[in-house]
Amino acid sequence: MREKRLLWLLNHQTLSEFELPLIQDLGFEIFTPKIVPKNILQSSGSITFQYDHTLTIPQEDLDLLNEYDFYSSNKMPLYIKKIINKYFSIAFTYQDSAFLILKKLMYNFEGLIFFRAFGEPKYKNYNELLKFYFSETDFYKMNQLRGRFFFSQCYPNLAEVEEEFNKEAAVYMPLGLPRDFYTVENLWEGKNNKILFFCTRIKYVPDAEKIYNQFKKDFKDFDYVIAGNQPVPVDDPNVTGYLERDELNELYKNCKVMFYHSTNPRHLHYHPLEAMISGMPVVYMNGGLLSTLGGTRQSGSCRNITEAKSKIKRIFEGDQKLISDIKEDQKKILYKFSYEFVLKQWQTNFLPNIKADKIINKSKKISIFLPKELEKAHLNDYFNLATSFYSDIKSLNENHEVEVNIHENDNYLKTENIYLSQKGIALNQYSYKNISDTDVSNTLSLMFERNPMWHSHYQLPIDYTNNYVDSDLWLFILHEFQYPIAPLRPYGIYIEDIAFRIYENISSVYIYNLKMASFILTCSIITKQDLVKHLGIDEKKIYVISVSPSSITLSKESVVLNKDYDVIEIDINRPEKIMDILYQLHDYYSLYRTERKVNLILNNLKEGLENPLVKKMNKFIKKSSSLSKVVSLHFNLREKELNALYAHARMIIYPQHLKNMYYKLSKAFRFTKTIVVEDLKLYRYYEHLMNGQLHYKKFNENTDKLFEILEDISSLESSSLNSLKVVELGITNEASRIWGNII
Repeated sequence: MREKRLLWLLNHQTLSEFELPLIQDLGFEIFTPKIVPKNILQSSGSITFQYDHTLTIPQEDLDLLNEYDFYSSNKMPLYIKKIINKYFSIAFTYQDSAFLILKKLMYNFEGLIFFRAFGEPKYKNYNELLKFYFSETDFYKMNQLRGRFFFSQCYPNLAEVEEEFNKEAAVYMPLGLPRDFYTVENLWEGKNNKILFFCTRIKYVPDAEKIYNQFKKDFKDFDYVIAGNQPVPVDDPNVTGYLERDELNELYKNCKVMFYHSTNPRHLHYHPLEAMISGMPVVYMNGGLLSTLGGTRQSGSCRNITEAKSKIKRIFEGDQKLISDIKEDQKKILYKFSYEFVLKQWQTNFLPNIKADKIINKSKKISIFLPKELEKAHLNDYFNLATSFYSDIKSLNENHEVEVNIHENDNYLKTENIYLSQKGIALNQYSYKNISDTDVSNTLSLMFERNPMWHSHYQLPIDYTNNYVDSDLWLFILHEFQYPIAPLRPYGIYIEDIAFRIYENISSVYIYNLKMASFILTCSIITKQDLVKHLGIDEKKIYVISVSPSSITLSKESVVLNKDYDVIEIDINRPEKIMDILYQLHDYYSLYRTERKVNLILNNLKEGLENPLVKKMNKFIKKSSSLSKVVSLHFNLREKELNALYAHARMIIYPQHLKNMYYKLSKAFRFTKTIVVEDLKLYRYYEHLMNGQLHYKKFNENTDKLFEILEDISSLESSSLNSLKVVELGITNEASRIWGNII
């Protein structure tokens, strides 16, 4: 029964009136402190014995708890420590005067700690505030609480500005409005043309006095009433001081409008919500938490004081359209504080976290997306990569759910997915949808999340059911993006390299998606260095992983190197380079009249023989007496076709950097070929990694480089071998650690 008992160490009156009944409805026994400092009682604090009867613990132990001051700076007595650990598994606390309760729990309590965060109005975040009260030892101790400390945020955007520890521990547990608030429901009549404004402790807190003076200055031409408790009297007839409930209800009934001044995006007072319940129109400033919660249309929101005064003036003059619009829009805000909404969020976010197995080994769902257009020759390499990710993630926690997705237009993949099927991995289909920033914002709102929109359109993977928003992580493998990825889920990207930057500018969309990614995976330390150096990516989120190419299966006879031709492989996306290669081949064969053949492989060709460039090439080859019998064109090869061409080639030449170069080089190394490549630092890394040998030529600087290579073939060719070579990758595979950090 210990797991169903909870220490609620907050003593906040309004919060207790909603949260404690909610917790009880969720099936918990509740303890609340009975010894509370005066300053807390003067600031919305309260004491209640109402829930003592729910506790099924010995009376003498309950008496000891009721007599103990959880707010004291003294060390917790051993007997209190024993009681709370014996009978309770969960504790709620908050920001008291110096985080004294939180410290007590950190050092003494062995259960789960939920720190209720309401938004810190004076500091950037709670981490910044903690630095005033925590020692280095306190922070070290807090770090040890990973897995059982929760940053229990009352609003969905609080963790956004927190440091990593609180971000990782964040759980959305909204607060609600107690039943007493609804005693004023639809009470508003607005008979008096007065602004209702709340400002407490004006002469007690310097910031409150600044707010008070600014309000008086801004609204000097209006009649107003300033409510709120005043421990020190204020010499102003418009300031009411403390009001009984009936007196406050009269203000909600008769004042024409409420003005709420705060622009703090992560803190909110109760009084504007209570005014909304009464039916009173509330005029508030844009940028505050009300505008965050308000959705797309917010008639009461104002960009500046001038607009606020204008709307209030219109309300005073009886603008029923404006009044009606504001009241209607306020309903969306109030719903976020309703019992129905809060209960659902707690059931979703709180209850799963109170189970030890969920906390220690919480399962995640990861969606892996293979690229839209896969090079057929490397399908098994892609599948092998996806399989390794699948296995690595599952090794962390068998309950992790990993789904591999292929694009719905890839008909070839639908029939050639035997590789994954043999591994027990089912393939799902996805497509992309381009959506507007408004659609993204609306979707985030439904998820009770919010992100800034920097672009007008985004790209979203969809499956026509949940559209992957139920995933904890997205992972895109070797994708080329037309639009920014919709910021609905944290995502990662696997990239091979950015060496193509030497030919063309990297698109702003590609850079944006890399910068916004939660993590980046790559197979090369050189790529990591390039990402940091050339794109300014944070190196802490880039992980270098070991990537094993798929196995090659060929008969012994087919592996024998016949050496009857050379292979030149190039991507179709550089037509000028392709025609230059043909011109150099023509010059070479016109001069030397050799029978040595060339197989020219074109990758990523979409239109096939109908491609204008292919037609031009075929026409050029047929017309050339030097080339027609020695040069053959191949495009969009399948794996077995590429293997056969590689196996029998004398030399493989890559006159430019290609997609999937890592896989191509590993294949060529395993066939022990003479390999000629562009002189790039990345290839020297691959050469070392795969324990092979490459010949480097500066194709990008010399237009006749291919001619020179063919002219001097004898100096490049390696000895003939009759077996496949095993490529040993010289990189330590720390997959479990890497995925542990990511997930």
